[in-house]
Amino acid sequence: IRSNASSGFKYYKQITVKEGESLWEIAGEYADGDYYKDRNSYIAEVRRINHLDTDGRLVTGQSLIIPYYSAEFRY
Repeated sequence: IRSNASSGFKYYKQITVKEGESLWEIAGEYADGDYYKDRNSYIAEVRRINHLDTDGRLVTGQSLIIPYYSAEFRY
């Protein structure tokens, strides 16, 4: 069955925070507008997955697990 609805597969990957990088910048790179209403909703999910507090401060070299979507099925 095919539909016009957005389809894709949700995956997770580990990234390392670069110097000066913020959650806002990470969301700009990885948040897909077809699945998240805005950057803030993506940031909220990243915080929840990584048990981050709401101040959003990241440390250079810190590892984060982030969600992303792809049209390709990967196994």
